Amino acid sequence: MESLKLSLKRQVVEVELEKEDGSIQECLLYELNGADRDKYLSTINKTMRYDEAGKPVGLSSFDGLQSGLLRLCLFDKATGESLSSSDIQSFPARVVNALFTKAQEMNGLNEEGVEAVKND
Repeated sequence: MESLKLSLKRQVVEVELEKEDGSIQECLLYELNGADRDKYLSTINKTMRYDEAGKPVGLSSFDGLQSGLLRLCLFDKATGESLSSSDIQSFPARVVNALFTKAQEMNGLNEEGVEAVKND
């Protein structure tokens, strides 16, 4: 008989963000729980474009795509509060992209995660 052992501990990555004034904001990037992951996927689904046959062909808008995920995952270490979408959107694009890529990886939302679901 096959056995499957899983940990319920969420992945956490420490993040240091250097501000314009040189000060450091310490944050934690968390793996989503199931409810928050579903919420994010539902949000993305609402922005999908479909062809005449009803097959998804892309997104109608990219607004909030990255910050929406990060708002659910990225927390100030000192206060425990989620960073706001407007704060996240004010970060340089390379920073948002790096955080988004890591959050996708942690939550199985990258290409490897999508392929794993397809193969199950």
